[in-house]
Amino acid sequence: MTTFIGRGPGTSPTTDFFPFSAALASSPVINIAATSATAGGTTIHVADARAYDIPIIYVANVGSTSNVVAFLQMGSTATTQSIPITIATSSYAIIQPGTPISGSGTIGIWCSASGVVAYGGVTRTYTASA
Repeated sequence: MTTFIGRGPGTSPTTDFFPFSAALASSPVINIAATSATAGGTTIHVADARAYDIPIIYVANVGSTSNVVAFLQMGSTATTQSIPITIATSSYAIIQPGTPISGSGTIGIWCSASGVVAYGGVTRTYTASA
């Protein structure tokens, strides 16, 4: 019999939805302050050490700069490993990389200009092997 993390013996893996770890219940929108990769991006989430987290991220361009590029970082701050998303003024984009992270991995975002916010959450799956 396998014991699943966070669940009783014999319980199947289960998935829950959680807000990003950098979000607050009273303020779920995260301001993306980082405008360069070298700054390491603005951390929006740190994965649970004993589960798999799959992010669902909304990024919105609330500033006055048109076509801001937001770069999603999943564990690496290298520019060549950041995923670019272009966001028009007063618009938003949904980022669903579909890649699970675990073991306290981090998700960060940096932008080509200020005025970008992020919100959303992660689906977290508890398993015996995360």
